[in-house]
Amino acid sequence: MTDLKTLTNKILEDVGEPTVTDVTSTKGIQTVCVNGIQSTLDEMMQKGRRWPFLYTQQSQALTAGTRKYSAPSGFMDLDWESMILKAENIITNGTFVSNVTSWTDSSTGTGSLAHTSTGNGRARLSAGSSGVAIMTQSLTCTVSRKYVVNVRIFSGAIDLRIGTSAGGSQTLTQTLTIDNLGDGQFFTVPFTATAQTHHITFQHSTNANYYVDFVEVREDMEVVNLREIKYEEYKRVYAKTDELPQVSSLGRPSRVYFTPNDEIAFSPVPDQSSYIVEFDSWIEPTEISANTDALITPDDYDWVLEAGAKRHIARRRGDRDALRGYKEIFDEGLDLMINDLIGEFPEYATAV
Repeated sequence: MTDLKTLTNKILEDVGEPTVTDVTSTKGIQTVCVNGIQSTLDEMMQKGRRWPFLYTQQSQALTAGTRKYSAPSGFMDLDWESMILKAENIITNGTFVSNVTSWTDSSTGTGSLAHTSTGNGRARLSAGSSGVAIMTQSLTCTVSRKYVVNVRIFSGAIDLRIGTSAGGSQTLTQTLTIDNLGDGQFFTVPFTATAQTHHITFQHSTNANYYVDFVEVREDMEVVNLREIKYEEYKRVYAKTDELPQVSSLGRPSRVYFTPNDEIAFSPVPDQSSYIVEFDSWIEPTEISANTDALITPDDYDWVLEAGAKRHIARRRGDRDALRGYKEIFDEGLDLMINDLIGEFPEYATAV
């Protein structure tokens, strides 16, 4: 992406002004130009909020008995229709993007656990000629609740064990046998927790490299699309039960609403702490101020930013004709950006 110094100097050259070596040390029209770029970006953010370059997926872990949570810092827009509630993944580092941390190498003999960058990161279990390759992680569960293990296995059969001791199989043992050695295979394996602490183990003793990826352990519950309600509806219809000081007021949330002080709240009040809510949001960008600060907008639309900044220069010079021309270019360019990058505006919640 274009950086602030590069765009500043291009604009200054276009309008016949001296370029800069440092955008933090400017004077006259140079200062107007730098400030004009930031002001133009601010205008863009006000005119359109769901810019793809501001998009991020958020998650909020829920706590039993807690109804309200802070909205994402610096959010501009939330997509209420995207909000889903599901069980929290109690595995740490199950995608192995850059390492195998949080997993214990309990291998014996010539066995070993290592990381490989293949396929955007996987765990490699190598048994060697006379060993057992073993990887294990402890889990915090709730007794008697049902859980589901999801995992992808590559290259050969691997034993899955769930137990109350490291490497143990008191709860479950199952051999995950692959039908397709090339693509790998996904498995879903249920188990019921018999203790608060369990251990998940993957192991094999074949003299070969086998691979594990996409490990998840979640409570076995359906994914729920949360329904947005207005705060007024909550107070009128649901507050009289949700805010009762008794256990019967708790439950699995099915509704979500925005409070007057920018909090996200759920109804009913969560009855357990294993829920997580995921949703789409658009976050306010950080202001640019240094030479190498990258512009957040795609390079293809630099000309729109240029026209926007040149308006400020023309205004400073008192050139009304130039101001009018740059304004027309900017307005048309901004409309084009909105059409190309955002499209129609759905319903959204705007930060106050």
